[in-house]
Formats: sequence, C-alpha cells, structure tokens
Amino acid sequence: MACSKVLLGNLPELTEDIIQYFRDDISTLHSCILVNKFWCQITIPLLWKDPFSMKNPKNLHFIEIYLQKINEKDKEQLNRCGINNNVFPSKTLFNYSYFIKLFIENEVKLKTFEIEISYNYLMNKRNFNKIFRLILQNPKFISNIKNLKLHFDKEIVKYKFDYNFLKCFYHHCNLISSLHIRFSEYESFRNNHITIENQLSQIINSQKNLEKIIFKLDNSTSTNNNISLYNIIESIHILECLIFNSNFIQQIIDLNKFKLTSLFIRDETTRDKNLQIELMQLLFQKFGEYLENIGFGSYVDDVLKYRALEFINNYCKKIKFFDTCSISSVKKVHIALDSVGQNLNYFSIYIFYNHDENYKLTMEMILRLAHVLPCKLEYLNLSFTGTPIRKNIWEVFFKSLGHIFIKKLLFRINNLFDHILPYIKEYIMKEKRVEYLAIEAHIEIQVGSGTYNIYRHNKELFTMTDELKEFESYNIKVREYSDLCIRAYEFIDEMY
Repeated sequence: MACSKVLLGNLPELTEDIIQYFRDDISTLHSCILVNKFWCQITIPLLWKDPFSMKNPKNLHFIEIYLQKINEKDKEQLNRCGINNNVFPSKTLFNYSYFIKLFIENEVKLKTFEIEISYNYLMNKRNFNKIFRLILQNPKFISNIKNLKLHFDKEIVKYKFDYNFLKCFYHHCNLISSLHIRFSEYESFRNNHITIENQLSQIINSQKNLEKIIFKLDNSTSTNNNISLYNIIESIHILECLIFNSNFIQQIIDLNKFKLTSLFIRDETTRDKNLQIELMQLLFQKFGEYLENIGFGSYVDDVLKYRALEFINNYCKKIKFFDTCSISSVKKVHIALDSVGQNLNYFSIYIFYNHDENYKLTMEMILRLAHVLPCKLEYLNLSFTGTPIRKNIWEVFFKSLGHIFIKKLLFRINNLFDHILPYIKEYIMKEKRVEYLAIEAHIEIQVGSGTYNIYRHNKELFTMTDELKEFESYNIKVREYSDLCIRAYEFIDEMY
C-alpha cells in the first residue's frame, strides 16, 4: 500500500509526519508553503502555532500582522494597558514620497542613490513621479551623489515609459565616481535603447570624477557608438553578460583606453563556436593581464569553458576571484589554478557528475584540486551534485586541505552528513583551518517501518544544535549557506 502511494504521488499521512520535523526551521517551512495548496495547509499552522518559540528569531514581522488584524475591542483592551493606538499600523504600504520629503526638508545630501525601474513602477507611477518632482524642486538633495545605481526591468517596454527623469542626474550631479547600470534583458529595450543610451551617455560625459562603471547586461547588443563612450574610464566590469555574442566581443576588443577587470559570462548562443573561440582568445590576449575576476555561468557550453580555462592559463596571472559553474569535470580547472597561483583569493566551483565510466577520473581531479589551491583563501565554495561521493574519497580530500587556511568555507553536497562530518571535524575543525563554515547536505528520517519509509532531505549544519556548539567551541562560526555565499555582482559592488 505504501508503495502504491509513492507511485501515485499521494502521500498525505507521510507528508504531515515529515513536515512536523521542520517545525523549528522557519526557512524550510516558508519553502513548504510554496509547494502546493496541501503543503501550505499543513505548514501554516506550524508557523503560527507559537511563533515566539521559534529557534530562528530573525523575522518578527508577524507581530505587525497581529496588530493589523486585531479588532477595535482588542485595541481598547490594549489601550487600558497603556499601549497607544499609534503602534497599530494602518496600512502595509510605505509612504516613499513622504519619506523623501522629510530628507529634502532637512537638507540631507545623498551619497548613494539607487533606482529600480520595473513592472512594479506601473503600480506606483504616481509615487515615482511625485518623488522626482520633489527632488527637482531641491536639486541639492542629489548634487553630492557619489554612487548611482540604475536597474531597468524588461517588463516596462510593454508600456510607454518616460526616461526623462534621468536628466536630473546630468543636470544636477557631476561628482559621481561609481555608476552601476543593470538591464534585466537588454534585448527587450530595442525600441527604447537609443533614448536610454543617450541619457546614460550624457550622465557619463557630465561627470568629473567617474572611476568605475559596472554593467550587468543579460543580453548585450549595444552599438559601437554607445560603448565607445566608456573609453573615458580606466576599468570596466562586465557581469552576467552574453559575452559570447561575437559582435559584442569585437566591440570590446576594439576599445583601447580601459582595462577589463571583471568578466562574468552567463549564457551561450547557437552561433559559430569556432568564431566565438577565436574572438575569445583575442579578448584574453588583449585584457588577460588586467583581469582580476572571472566566472562562467551554468549554461555556457563546456567546450567554450574549457577553451576559456586554457586562455586563463596562458594569459591571466592576476585572477583573485574565480567562479565556474556546472562543469562536468574539473579536468582543466587545476591547470588554470596552477597558473593563477597565490593571487587567487576567492574560488567557487560547481560540479555535476554521474556514477559512470568517468567517475574515477572525476574523483582523481577533485583530489588533485585540493593540492593546487593556494595555501590561504578568503573564500572557498564547493558544490558537488549528482552521484554521492564515497566516504573514503572525502577522507582523502579533507586531509589534502590540511595545508590551506580558509576564512569562509562552504559545501553543498549530495551526501549524508554522517559521511563527511567526522572528516571535517578531524581535519578542519580540530586543526582550526577555517573561521566561518556553512554546509548543506542530507539527513535520513525514518517515518515508518520498512525501507520505503526512509525520507531523505536537505539540511544545513547551521540548524543542528549539538554540532553547532561543538564547532563554536573551536571558535568556528557556523552560518547558513546563503548568508556566506558570495555573488559576483555583490562582490564587485563591495570591492571596487
């Protein structure tokens, strides 16, 4: 009977038992809500049963929700206890225009200004326009901006949108040193891109102290006229870009006055790979000596990744931040790491492997990886998915890491905690080789009798109270994986 329920996907009794195990794990319960209506009905009572007793007290917004929903009779009782009606929020929406007005009236001068123009703008168009009218009435409010961040969402192109608000930045701001331009999907702006580029160009040309521009373009199709404007700055960071667009690569190669410092590639195209590889080699030949940060997204073709690793080995000697995703083996990664040497400070690798004829080779490469890493790292993030790695491999791997001091060490693996924790404790914890640690692995829960009633699910070391105390006794701070994980955009934003 249990078997037939598994096959039919009808597991009400087991699901309720399983979710009960998550009653103290807020983040997991929030995820369960989104699975389907049935899971939501089971999970909501656990979240609201006794929220004050939750072990993770980070999110206390439920207090505001309580106060919003109480009736007038309850409010009167609270008033008798000395609780004023002012503490009861009347609405959930934040009054941005009033907030901005307070700043302006008190002659506050901004240093950083960030705008996100998205589909949500349409729902708050009145507030958006009101804010900019207030700003234009007192331009001193933005006259000292040093950091300007602009994010354009692709959805807004379906509607008529006025970009003239950008004028205030080149009419009233000329001290910008850092400009972040982020397009969710640049291709979507074909009808508006001339207007946008003209406005952005004037912002750039009006600046006296511009030192850094960061592009975050999901699909760059910009023109030579537009990109040539960026010759005025010394270095450029290109993040999450369709860099294997051969036209775009050629535009970058044709520029002479700046250093390409960061290159993070997210997508691939169906165009001629030979042409892409040829242009990519020219790109690395020209800018390899300046590159400090590089990464490959999950959908970049493995052939292109491997050739890029060869080019890193040949032309790049200053790489500090190296992030490679969804690579089927680490066959050539260690070659690039050998070349980068002791300059490397941040390294992430995401490997998917299957238990097939290449398993032995993959395991050898993983073990070799431990030997080519520099002796000191600020950050190491290892994600191994697919077939679980055998326990004896983990023992050798962690033992091989004994020569490395790592400030932040992260693991996301398809293994049971029981398979790795003994070796982490022996070779990492007791040797005090890390300051911060985050591990996401699996545990097994017996929810009934028999083999089919063993449930396996992801769990973080951060949620295991006894283990947490043991690591803390060695002055190792255990954190959630997402808290320690460094994303390229955030890293560049913070470091440059």
